[in-house]
Amino acid sequence: MGSDLKSRNAIETERFIRVVRAGYGIEAPLRELIMVVIRDCYQKMDPQVQSAFGKRLNFAEGAVAGRLGGQFIIVQQISNRILAKVTGGLLFRWGIKGLTTVGLNVILMQGIIEQAAVSSRRLKAKYPAIYHKLTPRNLDMLYFLAEEYLEPFVAYASRSQMYCEVVNHELSKVLGK
Repeated sequence: MGSDLKSRNAIETERFIRVVRAGYGIEAPLRELIMVVIRDCYQKMDPQVQSAFGKRLNFAEGAVAGRLGGQFIIVQQISNRILAKVTGGLLFRWGIKGLTTVGLNVILMQGIIEQAAVSSRRLKAKYPAIYHKLTPRNLDMLYFLAEEYLEPFVAYASRSQMYCEVVNHELSKVLGK
């Protein structure tokens, strides 16, 4: 088990560093992660709930041509709000501090990577469909930063259509007020 664990840790460390380098930092890939999750969630919503979200976010339906344009703007706005919460959070600041002082804090860096790996494994076990959408670009390695905020969206996007219809009905009542 020792060599398997060592190999897994090396792969996870490489994946984490690759995702941070690919986006020249954490914010760009984190934004992409959030947008993938919110887009999946939004697509499961019925048109009434989508419209209610648009109105709630002060989106004028006539301003954008077509449903896809409206979806893009709404997903972008929701993603920006979640990203603002994540980047303002203590864990994010702690992660950035750890990444910028790598030379001094190798142990802190390894702790961040371990948190990322554990969160990625948890995502794979609970929500494999979302996990497989995120892994090609290693975005699952950043899920731990936004997990607190994205968990309800990931859970919703991973549910059956019948369950989503019940939630859609309740959401449309809540958002309609």
